[in-house]
Amino acid sequence: MESLRGHLNALNAIVSDNARRREDDWINKGIKTEKPIAEREQELLDRIERAKTSAERDALYLQLAFMLSRQVDVRARDMAGTVENPETRKQAAAFVDSSLVNYFVEKKLSDAALDLVHKGDLTPSHKSWIPTECAKIVADTDNTKALELIDQATAEARRIEPSDSALPRALLAVANALK
Repeated sequence: MESLRGHLNALNAIVSDNARRREDDWINKGIKTEKPIAEREQELLDRIERAKTSAERDALYLQLAFMLSRQVDVRARDMAGTVENPETRKQAAAFVDSSLVNYFVEKKLSDAALDLVHKGDLTPSHKSWIPTECAKIVADTDNTKALELIDQATAEARRIEPSDSALPRALLAVANALK
């Protein structure tokens, strides 16, 4: 016990007061009861209003976007789009869109997944994979639509650079959808 106290005292001398006072959700996860999502969202929005720099605002918008994407809330796309840094905004949008589309495919929500193919910020391999998965979802009820989706997936796969290692995977996904 004394050894542990010694280690804590040594660490205490290194940690700043700001770090000790921080109330980040990820630090307290499993220790404190979680606040409702609406309350956490409002707290982040309040902090965004008080942010002094664009980098600070971007970090808060990212937290909000990721939190909303975990809740499968399409408003996450709006929050990612609000990030000022163009490269960070692009990466955040791609992450949010791929998270949402993976959920939609998993839950067999083909219309929502296909909507993101057209308006989302997805990689060419995602844009090919999604229609193949949606074709599998609708194949039992609408064979014509399934074939249209396979054609769409094939067209998207052809847009992938021949030197890109994603091309063979995309073409295999199309072939597997034809089973």
